[in-house]
Amino acid sequence: MEPTYENIVTFMDNYFKDFCEYAQDPKTSPRMNHYFAPDFEFVPYIAELASISGREEFLRLISAHPSSFEKLTTEDIMVDEKRMVAVVLIKAEIIEKATGKVLVTKRYHPLYQLVLSKDESLQIQKILFFEEILPPGTLNVGDVLRRDPGIADLFSNRH
Repeated sequence: MEPTYENIVTFMDNYFKDFCEYAQDPKTSPRMNHYFAPDFEFVPYIAELASISGREEFLRLISAHPSSFEKLTTEDIMVDEKRMVAVVLIKAEIIEKATGKVLVTKRYHPLYQLVLSKDESLQIQKILFFEEILPPGTLNVGDVLRRDPGIADLFSNRH
């Protein structure tokens, strides 16, 4: 796949659709492997979150909060096809599965560094992750995700 503007936007649109449908369930998260380079890296610019190396580790943690799910809606995608970078403004809603209640709404602003795989398909090499800071005392994403024991690793002191 040639890394044109249109191809990158289509790739990112498909990624977000599949992320919401498959990535957050341990049974279906392996369907996301083709989106990530094997040596994928997630670098959060958020206090108390450690970087994650490897797509399997990333998907394990993303699918480790069974009581809630993140509904991600892209609001804007900015693409630099020469550098193979996409920056996305995302509306994130953290929804409690049992009730369907939206617990947190905030914006994410990740930068996706892309590469071509051996078979010439686009893959995500690295995500530099930034998020909106909510007012003090507001329920935050970490507060909700920490309710599930499997997500504790995300908030550890790993480096």
